[in-house]
Amino acid sequence: MLVDLSHTSPDAMHDALDVSAAPVMWSHANARGLHDHPRNVPDDVLRRLPANGGVVMVTFVPGFLTSREQATIAELDGQKAGG
Repeated sequence: MLVDLSHTSPDAMHDALDVSAAPVMWSHANARGLHDHPRNVPDDVLRRLPANGGVVMVTFVPGFLTSREQATIAELDGQKAGG
């Protein structure tokens, strides 16, 4: 059984990390520190992930990556680099 925390609140993410003996996962999310979208994983949760052994499977859904309706990979890479 996998514990998929996609679509959960940060409180639920922390609760799951508090009690889960198995690694948790996000089947489709990104780091909220890169783009502030409510479905992305906050940095404080990401810092807890190595101890759990869990993973975040990144998604290329434009709304999870940028506030623009459409973006190219090159544009997103430039945003990451501060461009």
